[in-house]
Amino acid sequence: MLTVCLQKIISPHAKIFIYNRDKSNLLAHKITDDEELERIGREIRDRLKIYDKYPPVLCHTDLSTKNILVNDGEITLIDWDDVYSLCWIHDIAELTFWMKQGYDKKSAEIYRAAFLESYQTEYDINDFYKAEPVLHARISLNSLNYFVNKPQENAIKRLLKDSFEKCGIKGFTVFVPDCRYVS
Repeated sequence: MLTVCLQKIISPHAKIFIYNRDKSNLLAHKITDDEELERIGREIRDRLKIYDKYPPVLCHTDLSTKNILVNDGEITLIDWDDVYSLCWIHDIAELTFWMKQGYDKKSAEIYRAAFLESYQTEYDINDFYKAEPVLHARISLNSLNYFVNKPQENAIKRLLKDSFEKCGIKGFTVFVPDCRYVS
């Protein structure tokens, strides 16, 4: 179930943040503090509890463009190191998140629309649309911890800002060089 799996993301006992990855870069570079991360994590987890009604499925959890190979119309997913049993919504949100990171805005929207038009599920696709910005906030936080002081940092900060705004989560404030703030 999604909430059970999200306990791995924010555990009140073990203080584990997002798939057993640490939050040390976010803290060391003073992007935020532990208390704020815990609050945001609880809010994300609470918003996703409603999707516990769906059974867990095998999820890749790292569907960035570098892990999707296309050859003669065949798609192959590689790098299964981060596989989890999660709600079906999670992997689709990973895919649409990395589309935003890997392509310009217009192309990402076209690819997202094309994928979702052909995606078939027995479940309510509207649940994906509701969960997507919340999961993008979670994925952005995870990614920001990894990309601190790397070329992708500012792009991830922008995705985090957009995700927070779309799902209504009040987040911390971090500076983005073009004088916009993530808040």
